[in-house]
Amino acid sequence: MPKFPWLTVVGLVILAAIFTVGFIGEDSRPQLLRTFGLVAVLAVGCWMNHRKRDAQPPVESPEGDKQPVLID
Repeated sequence: MPKFPWLTVVGLVILAAIFTVGFIGEDSRPQLLRTFGLVAVLAVGCWMNHRKRDAQPPVESPEGDKQPVLID
């Protein structure tokens, strides 16, 4: 990536500034905390779905290779 790692550092500084402003503002703090909570719930849900999908045994296709089971 061009300008690596400086663009990453600039992005992290901007993200830190957004969080700082969000926590300083009395009105925006509860919204920011609820957003963190929502992201945590979604991350746990995705992790649990991934674990459930990995626990299913593979099924052999007619060609003989193993495919994961897809449930509609």
